[in-house]
Amino acid sequence: MNYESIILELMNRIQTLEQKVSNIEMQMFENEEKSDKEGKEMGHKNIKINAEMLNACYDRGKKAYLLGSNNFAELAEEVSSETGMTQSTAQMYIIDINAMLHGNYFNRSMGANAAQLFFDRIEQDFGKSGLQNAISALEQHIRYMHSMGYPVHALCRICKEYKEKL
Repeated sequence: MNYESIILELMNRIQTLEQKVSNIEMQMFENEEKSDKEGKEMGHKNIKINAEMLNACYDRGKKAYLLGSNNFAELAEEVSSETGMTQSTAQMYIIDINAMLHGNYFNRSMGANAAQLFFDRIEQDFGKSGLQNAISALEQHIRYMHSMGYPVHALCRICKEYKEKL
């Protein structure tokens, strides 16, 4: 067996992956700068998402789920006026929570802190069956994010942690 050629091939693949990671990081940085600039031009402040905002989104996502409603924009407007979260961000979280409760795929990027909070609330409100739906939805989301080249380690950790509770 020619170990030297195998090692060279692996090193070549690593170099390619490192370049892809570098390109993704550069794109993310450029997008953040562009978003910050556009927000400032439109008079928007860069608002850090906090637990109060996430809990308000969860409550509205749960409400939409229980009522079978898809009036996400109206619910997001409520969150925005209560917490200062942008309406578009609130709406995306509400849609994601609704998808999690149904066990359906969602594609909006979700941080580990938000996923953790939502899983805790879902487990508390809907028990193991709700948690199973949320895990299924997050696993689908992880596959999507991974295919797009985004890091998913923290979300995988959350999935594993909650799967152990089932």
